[in-house]
Amino acid sequence: MCGDVECIDKKQQNEYFSKSLSLEVKLNKNKKYKSLDLIEINKVDNKEKKNNIKILPSEKDKSKKNELKKKKFELKQKKKQLKAQRLKERKNRKEQKKLLKNKNKENQRKAKKTKPFIPSLDTTKNISKGNNICSVIEECDIDVIASQIKQRGKIKKFPDIARD
Repeated sequence: MCGDVECIDKKQQNEYFSKSLSLEVKLNKNKKYKSLDLIEINKVDNKEKKNNIKILPSEKDKSKKNELKKKKFELKQKKKQLKAQRLKERKNRKEQKKLLKNKNKENQRKAKKTKPFIPSLDTTKNISKGNNICSVIEECDIDVIASQIKQRGKIKKFPDIARD
């Protein structure tokens, strides 16, 4: 029991227990016991009581039955509403996850596109360390540099185009 009303499901029961730290249990009074007492069965009084049949149920019985039916119907309606709410929440969560994934993908694409090209340090070092003729010769005269380049060109072999 959750207060004055029966608990709809286990989740509601746990919520109520966590708030109030008390739990009420409803016992079923209509429960039939499997063990029977033979003495009571064989009594004449019991047989006569069983033979007395009520022809018309009283109004109290009818009203109690109607109330029970209404309570059961209300419980079923509450269960349906809770299920519908849970389904909506699940759908909303899934949609939010999809939106977050799409936003993350778009952000990653933008980040990849917006990265500027930064040359690596190795290429800049090679360029700066290149063979500088002026560093070999003490005087950087154009005529001396031209003669050095010609000598290096004579030493080099021509490329073999026919070779694969």
